[in-house]
Amino acid sequence: MRLIIIVLGIIASFALLSVSKAAPTASSTPSGQFSALISTSTLVQTSDPIVRKLSEFSPQVGSIATPLFAAIDAGRFAVERVLQNQIESTGTRLPGTAILKPVSGKDGNHLTWQGALQSIIGVLWTVYFFVLVIVRFVIAKIVLFYPIFTIAIVLIVVRAYQWWRD
Repeated sequence: MRLIIIVLGIIASFALLSVSKAAPTASSTPSGQFSALISTSTLVQTSDPIVRKLSEFSPQVGSIATPLFAAIDAGRFAVERVLQNQIESTGTRLPGTAILKPVSGKDGNHLTWQGALQSIIGVLWTVYFFVLVIVRFVIAKIVLFYPIFTIAIVLIVVRAYQWWRD
């Protein structure tokens, strides 16, 4: 579990660094606290370098792999658009105030249940927002996407083989 948290932290830091290095245009950038993360420009890298390397290695494999990688890229672009829409809609729900801000009342400063509930919901929206950013980053970068995709396919095949065998 610790390893998963460390890996997600590393991916999140790379995602935040790569998004903050991108220079979005002023007309397409929403204003606000998380405007660097809610960029409307597409970040998805195409699989052309992989297809070129496969074609250099074997032209037959390259010709067979081209439609496969084109289909995977189309799926990645579609998922990135959905994630981008979710990130934009979630960005408006993020809290802009301090968590568990004391509310003054007749008994002095105290925390209300409503304030605590709003803080918990705000934290959940923030976690959801950053999970979306991390998933979008993993899908957009071919260096991360294809190894994870390959591991997932191998695990599915192994599980299917074990299920079929039992």
